[in-house]
Amino acid sequence: MQDPRGMGREDFSASKSQKRKDEYRALRRKYMMLEEENYTLDAQLGMAEEEAKTLEDEKFALLDQLVVLEGLVEEPSQLQPQRRL
Repeated sequence: MQDPRGMGREDFSASKSQKRKDEYRALRRKYMMLEEENYTLDAQLGMAEEEAKTLEDEKFALLDQLVVLEGLVEEPSQLQPQRRL
């Protein structure tokens, strides 16, 4: 039996099947690209968080030095050890 578009059922079915395979491959490629991008972004985030922690530690050290230099406390040992929560 002929399909209204002039294709036989087998041809139409094969064409539909190939289209699904192509769509699957395209989606799979897109998924793999997104996975790779996610991995890269996670690595960048980790580096940024590490840098932020380092900068925060430096900030607290500088604040401690400032307090000592301004004479608000006489010894750095009088400062509270960890200010983080």
